[in-house]
Amino acid sequence: MLASFSSFLRSRSDGVSSGSVMGRRDPHFRACSDLSVLNLLAGPVRSRGDTPATSQIECRAAGALSSPPRGAGARGDGGVGDSAHPGGSSDPSDGTSPTERLATVGLSGVPGGDERANGSCSGSGHPRSEDPAVPFAREKRILCHCASEESFGRLLAVLGDAATRRLGSDAFVHDGITVRWLARPTPEALLSDLRGQYVNLILLDLRGEGEALASQAAAAFEVLDALDAVEDAEGRFAFDRILALLPPTASPAVDELVLRLGARGVREVLRPPRDVPAAEADAAFASALLRAVARILGARRKGDHALCASGGGITGIYYELGALKCLDDCLGEGGVNDFDMFFGISAGAVVSGPLAVGYSVDELMAAIAGVPGGRVQPLDLCLFRLGNVDASSLLRRAALAARTTAGAVWSAVTGRRAPAEDELLFDYADLVAAPFRADRFEATLRAMLSAPGGTNDFRRLTRPLFVGATDQDAKAHVVFGDEEHAEVPISRAIQASLSLNPAFGATEIEGRYYEDGAITRTSNFVEAIRRGNTLLIVLDPLVPYVARTPGFANRRGVLYNIDQDIRTISFTRYETTRKWVLRQHPEVSSYTFVPANRHRRLMSINPMDHRPYLEIWRGGYLSAFNRLRRIRHRLTGDLAAHGRSLDLSRAAAVADRLERVAEPTFADFFPDRHVTLRQGPLCLEPPRPIARTHVTAPAA
Repeated sequence: MLASFSSFLRSRSDGVSSGSVMGRRDPHFRACSDLSVLNLLAGPVRSRGDTPATSQIECRAAGALSSPPRGAGARGDGGVGDSAHPGGSSDPSDGTSPTERLATVGLSGVPGGDERANGSCSGSGHPRSEDPAVPFAREKRILCHCASEESFGRLLAVLGDAATRRLGSDAFVHDGITVRWLARPTPEALLSDLRGQYVNLILLDLRGEGEALASQAAAAFEVLDALDAVEDAEGRFAFDRILALLPPTASPAVDELVLRLGARGVREVLRPPRDVPAAEADAAFASALLRAVARILGARRKGDHALCASGGGITGIYYELGALKCLDDCLGEGGVNDFDMFFGISAGAVVSGPLAVGYSVDELMAAIAGVPGGRVQPLDLCLFRLGNVDASSLLRRAALAARTTAGAVWSAVTGRRAPAEDELLFDYADLVAAPFRADRFEATLRAMLSAPGGTNDFRRLTRPLFVGATDQDAKAHVVFGDEEHAEVPISRAIQASLSLNPAFGATEIEGRYYEDGAITRTSNFVEAIRRGNTLLIVLDPLVPYVARTPGFANRRGVLYNIDQDIRTISFTRYETTRKWVLRQHPEVSSYTFVPANRHRRLMSINPMDHRPYLEIWRGGYLSAFNRLRRIRHRLTGDLAAHGRSLDLSRAAAVADRLERVAEPTFADFFPDRHVTLRQGPLCLEPPRPIARTHVTAPAA
């Protein structure tokens, strides 16, 4: 089979001016649950049709030859090892304050990173060129894994002749794109660069012949193995932005190498033209290489960016607000309200729904803290309120209990067959139901979302919102806000999404009963990818506490261990799905934010505890800030591709204070403790500048 495929490759190479072997995935896959088998089968071979002057074979094998491709590393743009695993800690380890650590990081986002004289951010992947003639050219960084410095020098010489403009020895301008080519001859050097710098593309130069090719291939696969060995899928470099250069000679060895690279998920291979004079061949090869680089770099600009918030009870709402407050302080004027789409499940729906309508994180936090001045009325998340008790269900089940008891007594008195013990057990088990309903909270949400300028209608939102819930009888996940469920009011969808036993009873909508969306999915990030988002910010507060001392959990009660088991199942389900999906979609950049381990103990005591909101906000803010500090060099570049920026200075000042105060107050979440609530236009209001309303917060 390999021999016949090799002949096929050579026939296409000889008879077609340009072509490709492309692995095509079905973008219209359906994900029924977090652990669904995704329909991502490779498609047929098809031609490309570049300019006739190049006469090379370009192979796109993005996962076509394996399922899943072992190395289609799901994350990229540089950086390895930024873990969001529940066992990982977001806590600082050097004892310095956030401000001191940020100063150490510097402009590049990397300790010791170089800061260019023009003030550009070398870690972002998008600094300005040093050439005054092209002041706004965006610089891309390409790491080249070459056999030697000599081969890298020859490659630069060829590229320099084909480029529009040359900027020094290793940077060129081509079609308005400034590219800096950097030699990294060893896997260690390449990985070291990825840990601290934003990288746009990796080039594997495999143009040797015979034994030289075998040696280069072995070194290249050592690089791929190292890139693929990162534990966290989000920290892997995206394999769809790896380009391999192959020798022009057609041989079974080269064709087998194409298959192996495709099986690992490498996006493209490029062969120099054959049977062309050397001078013309170099020019044609350089032109084809620059076009391939421009195509790969340009492709990742497509897509939207989304916020995906998971469930986690009342404490999960608090964590997500704290983390979002930190993100809001770092993401520029529009903050977290400027995401293109919002996806929420359970607690995440409570948070993302108002954000999609236009309310700010500041206003939601102020409403919970009882601070006036925002557009959101005070929010009381305490369950034990008379309006939350499901009185009708309690009365109905009390009547059922009376009938069941009377029937059992009558059977005993009349001598009829006495009911079996297991029958009585199941009869009386039905008498126990969730004691609360979320009707009162739904009414509060309805009033908030329907205020002038807002809407309670999914179809009128300017930024789409999707709320996940579970059909209680079908045991299937339902996404309110999609094409089939857009007519359901947003507040009712959120009520359904948070209806989790044993606290809340199911929510009836159009004859169907819905319960918490977290039962069937941890996060709707798969739905976000299906809808064209290529940058995802995922919040997941439902993660377990990782004890350092053996026997810690065993000494706790059954309720603690049930809670921890649910958290472990939830995050493991998400993590497994994330690894598969991100490998199939290396074009997607995903960043997951979870509570630091030291903050999870408080959240694990009682997920429905409404009291410690200030302390959990602090944990969410600090966890998010420390995560941002570590991934800054990658996230800056990913945000820039979506027209967003990242500035940690405001958050650093807040984090510094939050780490020092014994008991935080609401004012501690603002620089200099001046409470100013950010208020942008609601979704149906005309555009206007962001307003900041100064309010007076209580001292404690």
